[in-house]
Amino acid sequence: MPILTEEKDSTPSHVCPLKMAQITHLAGRFAVRDMRQTVAVGVIKGVEKKVSTTGKITKSAQKAQRNK
Repeated sequence: MPILTEEKDSTPSHVCPLKMAQITHLAGRFAVRDMRQTVAVGVIKGVEKKVSTTGKITKSAQKAQRNK
């Protein structure tokens, strides 16, 4: 993969968000913004689901797991 891309160039990349993000694969497009300025746009080709092992589980989430 290239280290630097010029304006209007395209390159495949792997994006890993720092915070949890809800992504629908049907939407298929995303935008990255920094200080309210769009710095990147792209197309979602695939989503890797990751099971969260840290964090607090709410009471409603515990009820939903029991009902399954």
